Amino acid sequence: MKRVGLLPALLSAAALACSLGGSASPEPVATEAGPSGGVAVSKATPTTPEEIVLPTATEVPPTATPEPTKESAHPGFSIAPENEGMPIEIIDLNFLPGVGVPRVYGIFRNIGEFEVSTVEIAIFFHDANGEVTGMASGFSYFQRTAPGEVTPFDIPFLEGVPEEFASVSFGARWNPAEQDDNIRRQGFEVEVLKEDQDSFAHEIDISVTNNNERTARTVFFGTLFYNAGGRLIGLDLSSVDDLEAGETDFLKLSYPFEFLAEPEFDHYEILLEGYLPSP
Repeated sequence: MKRVGLLPALLSAAALACSLGGSASPEPVATEAGPSGGVAVSKATPTTPEEIVLPTATEVPPTATPEPTKESAHPGFSIAPENEGMPIEIIDLNFLPGVGVPRVYGIFRNIGEFEVSTVEIAIFFHDANGEVTGMASGFSYFQRTAPGEVTPFDIPFLEGVPEEFASVSFGARWNPAEQDDNIRRQGFEVEVLKEDQDSFAHEIDISVTNNNERTARTVFFGTLFYNAGGRLIGLDLSSVDDLEAGETDFLKLSYPFEFLAEPEFDHYEILLEGYLPSP
């Protein structure tokens, strides 16, 4: 069994129930590609080039908290776009400033009409006067995001996340995706084989099968942890290499509780993307 290590830098779609419940070991259940293009294995809340513009002091972002919808669970502050017409919306965001390098993590959705790639997200924190008190940027974990799909991101804030802020905004850069099939979310089958936990971490044993017609050089996994209200409170990023066509591999995903934004999670989902270069 290959053990896939957590990217502990963490702070940083349908359906096998996965709740925090001791060492219960559910029967393996194969799942199909979810509506967001990834492979979902839990009852998570459904999530059925412009330049990044640094706002000036006079540009005060909205501060009203949006109402949660069935499609996403918004955090307790606004996440306003800096640019009009972006094909990207952030549907959830969280941070954990006290563990290792401070980081901001979240998920965005492609609300445009074309597939995007190499998405760079910039997060801005503002005070009550609209002044920027913190800013950092980073790239999405997955390479491609089709219309309607969601993708995780994880951004280090080396100077620290502001302790107090009035609102959050974001900007983005992206490229139209190339017309090839080297990067896919389809054609993979995931089974949850066992779950366990101790006082340090929650562990998930899974198998992944490559049902595509060629070898996946790398398969990237994003495990999203939610509270009972559907809020994103943790993100694990991991990968496995060289999964041949028809091959099944076994992985152990281990997530330390100290990286959760809240003491416990309620459920999770796993999204994945495979890189299958042409021969």
